[in-house]
Parts: sequence; structure tokens; C-alpha cells
Amino acid sequence: MLFACLSLSACTSGPTGQPKQLPVPGTVMAERWTDLGFGFREVTRSQVNPTGSFEGIGHFVFVYFRDENLCQCSRSEVSIAPDGSRMLYTDVADGKLMLFIVSSRKRVELTQEFVGYPTGATWDLLAKKALVTLERGNRSSITVPL
Repeated sequence: MLFACLSLSACTSGPTGQPKQLPVPGTVMAERWTDLGFGFREVTRSQVNPTGSFEGIGHFVFVYFRDENLCQCSRSEVSIAPDGSRMLYTDVADGKLMLFIVSSRKRVELTQEFVGYPTGATWDLLAKKALVTLERGNRSSITVPL
């Protein structure tokens, strides 16, 4: 079902001035995705927020591998290996830099704390390491094992 409300103000009064009811929290109002290659995709979703939230409808971006949600992040905040075998991202929940390995679907913690969002990487798959460019207010880089 497509719901015509795209903001809380559009959902709070109908044509007769009567309040409209938002669907239950978590209801997806709109969704679109962009293919990133190798089975990865960026999903942009508008969904109903819980009652009392700042906005009635929240707008969120995620990166998936096939049907597996990897992170609440955008394509500009991840780095996918040139052969599509791995992806670097920052876990929103705890801020750790993570490595997703496609073949095993394993997630590996690369840092114990927030170091920034990966905006690119120089991948050396033979040497099993990557030089990761990070954004955290300023640019920095670290080398991580693969």
C-alpha cells in the first residue's frame, strides 16, 4: 500500500481539517534501491517513525548484500573490493570499522573504536591488506588486514 503522506505535517490534517492517522511505526512508505555491483545494493527507505519522534516519516539509507542488511550507511560510506569479494563499512551501533567477507558472509571487527567512515580504499588482495581512507571531520587513513 502506498501512503501519500511524506511528512508529519501532511499527515496531521485531512481536507476537512480532521487529523489523519499515520500507519503503524515501521511501515515502509516508499523504497528504492541502486545496484552497486557484485550483489551489493544501496536501499533508500521512507518509513513511519514511532509516536513522539521529531518527524512522522523517517528517511534512511542502508547497504545490503543480496537480502542481508549490512549497515545503515550510504554507498559513499563503504568501500567494495575491486573483485566484489569484500566490503568495508562502519557499524552504526558501536562505530567499529568492519569487514564483510562475501564467500562466508562473515563480519570481522577491524577496530575497537570509531575511526571514521571509509570513503575509499586501496585494496591489495594478494597481500591481504587494504589502505583505507577514512572521514571523521578530517581525512585520515589506516592499513587493515583482510
